[in-house]
Amino acid sequence: MTYWLKAFGLVQAPVEDDWKQHHDGLLTRTATFPRRSGVRPGDRLVYYAVGERVVFGVYEAMSLPFNAEPDDPWGWHVKVTPIVDVDFVHDGVPLEVLNIDGRDLRRSIRQHSAIRLTRAE
Repeated sequence: MTYWLKAFGLVQAPVEDDWKQHHDGLLTRTATFPRRSGVRPGDRLVYYAVGERVVFGVYEAMSLPFNAEPDDPWGWHVKVTPIVDVDFVHDGVPLEVLNIDGRDLRRSIRQHSAIRLTRAE
């Protein structure tokens, strides 16, 4: 099992605070990626809200990545099921809590939609 920090939103376009309502609950059922991901069934995805700099959920991958419809703006999807999450992004845990051994996760996730986490993180 691999742990992934999965980024959602942008600084200039953050995830909605009421994120479970976004696109009819899309993020509670699937994690989206611009390119094919290395995520495998059983992996854990730690949801990170880029604009708010908080972790707001942990989800288990239930499928291999699959390519969505050609006109789908998110490209690749992985079906997920919740392990733990919060109802509102503002109730999330600051990302800095996961920084271990001097690794700055906020800096590491820049320019990536997901990065692997160490077991300690």
